[in-house]
Amino acid sequence: MRPGEKRRFRRDPLEYLESLRRSSVTEAIRLPWGGYCVGDADLSQKLLRDPEYNTGRSRFFNELLPTRPSQVEVGRAVRDFLGERLPQYGTELNRAVTELPAAGRWPRAGNMLVYRCMADLLLHPGSPARTRRLAEQAA
Repeated sequence: MRPGEKRRFRRDPLEYLESLRRSSVTEAIRLPWGGYCVGDADLSQKLLRDPEYNTGRSRFFNELLPTRPSQVEVGRAVRDFLGERLPQYGTELNRAVTELPAAGRWPRAGNMLVYRCMADLLLHPGSPARTRRLAEQAA
């Protein structure tokens, strides 16, 4: 990725991706760092359900989850965990929305909204205050 592209991406990642989409002649957009972006929701669902796409190990997890079955097991456990806590999430969402400032800069404001709704789901309830501050900074 060239320096100018990096600056444009850091300044407004969504606009950067939208610019790539507008200049692309295909539905799948090759990203400068080697990945792909699919702009069409139906095509992305088709891709995500394709058995060929879902074979082998995820490069994202590397050795942490070395096999596809272990990745699927963790994915199901996370889905079940979040599903059990959906009522709590709804309550936190209502609270977080009322605490939003009247004006904010997106996507940062959206990231903080999601973080505030899910902070107690992302971190163990007994996590130290320093860990919570670091997580908030990361968000």
